[in-house]
Amino acid sequence: MKQPIRKNHVWFLLVLAVSIAVYWTPLTLLAELARKQEHYSHILVIPGVSAFLIYLGRKRFFSEIDFALRPALGFLAIAILLGGLRLSGWLPLSENDSLTLAMLSLVTVWVGGYLACYGRKAARAALFPLAFLALLAPLPDVVLANTIRILQSGSAEATAVIFGFTGTPVFRDGYIFAVPGLTIHVAEECSGIRSSMALFITSLLAAYLFLNSPWRKLVLILAVYPITIVKNGLRIVLLTLVTTNWDPTFLSGPMHTRGGQPFFVLALFVLLGVLWLLRKGDRRVTATAQGAALGQGSDTIGPAAGPAR
Repeated sequence: MKQPIRKNHVWFLLVLAVSIAVYWTPLTLLAELARKQEHYSHILVIPGVSAFLIYLGRKRFFSEIDFALRPALGFLAIAILLGGLRLSGWLPLSENDSLTLAMLSLVTVWVGGYLACYGRKAARAALFPLAFLALLAPLPDVVLANTIRILQSGSAEATAVIFGFTGTPVFRDGYIFAVPGLTIHVAEECSGIRSSMALFITSLLAAYLFLNSPWRKLVLILAVYPITIVKNGLRIVLLTLVTTNWDPTFLSGPMHTRGGQPFFVLALFVLLGVLWLLRKGDRRVTATAQGAALGQGSDTIGPAAGPAR
């Protein structure tokens, strides 16, 4: 490795070490939150994934590096502002929301440190891995509650549609479904927030790594919602039908409380199928664009070469 880039790495590692020391208390609280809350179990791997993406693209990201201290000061100011809002007591913050501000402040310090140590071009090239670090912050309470409600509502709609396909007589009252011999409630726990977060993060990474077209990337990310609610609906209907037709204790067994993994794998395969279809179209567009560029190049070269014969 060349000496200049080594110096930049040393300075950035110093920024990381100092920031981790300063934010050590909220980082320990974050680790505890990730251990207790299943829908935040992904948080602790976010920095590692971001670092790995930067490592994969290191030749492109670090092709032109420089120190950019002045623009980095803006990020430092934002980090101080976020930290000040958290500690000032001006806002009635819950423990979760306080942790959200702390992590956003820390991520802002890291992004500013990256900008300071490697320069504008390197930061622009690594925009996705740097923005990906924002997932280190827990969702604010209001965002989490609304997300769960949207997933819960969508899951209830998907459940109603799937029950209709099965021909099962069902009476619905909001989130409550009554079938012969059983009444079920599509509760918040049925929203699948944990698997939704996992699928969402997977879609972000897959879009970044395998797709070129911005709208195809958006389609893949948006596909997470219908895939999630259909997956939830299938699980609810399957558990209900097995309970009412074969085993009355099935709904209260482990398949209800810990049986989400097979359905998550199914949803993941569906998401990969969508990625495969989008990638095929992406390749065709890329090939067409390259062919057009080559054709234009031939047209330009032809007339210029003619008179020389």
